[in-house]
Amino acid sequence: MKNIKGFTLIELLVAVLIIGILAAIALPQYQKTVERSKISEAIQLGRRIKDAQEIYYLIEGKYTSSFEDLDIDTNFGTLNASKNQITTEKFSITLDPNNSRVYMNPRKYRYYDSLSFCFGTAKSAICKPTLGRIVCSAYSNNPKQVAFCKSLNPNGASEVYSAWTLNSLD
Repeated sequence: MKNIKGFTLIELLVAVLIIGILAAIALPQYQKTVERSKISEAIQLGRRIKDAQEIYYLIEGKYTSSFEDLDIDTNFGTLNASKNQITTEKFSITLDPNNSRVYMNPRKYRYYDSLSFCFGTAKSAICKPTLGRIVCSAYSNNPKQVAFCKSLNPNGASEVYSAWTLNSLD
């Protein structure tokens, strides 16, 4: 009889097991990395909107609730009828001048509850402890959201308020 060369069933099972373990570790990390890249885009856009609000305030003496009043290009998303919210593929952005903030909610992945860009004399409970800062808020009873917000700035301030855990990103 000739010697047949090849892999045994055990060797194949071990290889499949190793690939499965690596995939189980890599996929969640990949998803977090993708979400972080989306957040960096959101932070850049949120800062532009927040700065435009501050410029509007310097000129008019008040904050606006309409994106049309701001000196920014709004072609990156769909403006709603009341002109205070823009929806993009990744998140919805809302002007909230009564609470002195611009906030963003993710549309698909829920690694965090919202990002708030605080300005002026904040009336919002979310913005008061971190006036002038960017706040990542997560539901306190959702450990994935809390861990994700903390991972964005491990040295940043973290505060539990009501049902949310608030993390300062800058």
